[in-house]
Amino acid sequence: MDEAIVYAIDDDPATLDAVAKIARSLHLRCRPYTSGLDFLEQYDRSLPGCVVTELRMMAISGLQIQRRLLLEGTPMPVVFLASQADVATVVSAMRDGAVHFLQKPFREQELWDAIQEAIQISKERLERQQWLEATAKRIASLTPKERQVLELIGQDMAKRAIASELGVCTRTVEMHRAKLMGKLQVETVSALKRIAEVAASQSALLDSDRLGGGDGDIHRFGVGR
Repeated sequence: MDEAIVYAIDDDPATLDAVAKIARSLHLRCRPYTSGLDFLEQYDRSLPGCVVTELRMMAISGLQIQRRLLLEGTPMPVVFLASQADVATVVSAMRDGAVHFLQKPFREQELWDAIQEAIQISKERLERQQWLEATAKRIASLTPKERQVLELIGQDMAKRAIASELGVCTRTVEMHRAKLMGKLQVETVSALKRIAEVAASQSALLDSDRLGGGDGDIHRFGVGR
């Protein structure tokens, strides 16, 4: 059985049973909840998964669940189910990253396809988040000089230009670059530039936080597809 989990949230037992049946047919585990609050207390953010939730429920709505996942930096895709929904609500849900918005009564094939797509997106997002977190730790291990060299590499500067900026010879720049590649566990300059972009994003995020940048944490790990 796939390690991914389908979290079904609905106050209608028949809908929960229908979602569970489709999840089992995909060889996925399904955890049903009649309360969104219970789900938020118990879901496993370390595993890939998706949320299949009713839009309107007591205590906490599907949109509020989606927002909480974003605020917690959890890259879990959401599939909405609703008997009826206005255009503004659908637009809001899709803007915040909903994978699908299905109208009840839904067709099994529709939900089958939506869950498959959501699980694939979740795996990709989780893999990227894990890579970003590991990369952040490696970046944190760099010395100030190494960070400076990485920043200049990220600006796509040639070796001679970097050497001039640092007041050293090109051989020294090559040595710095080789050491960076070892510490950051990459094998190509293009991969090094990619990490330089992550480092630049980190610096920009820290600057934003210092200035009271609001909801910077929502997209801290790049959870978009």
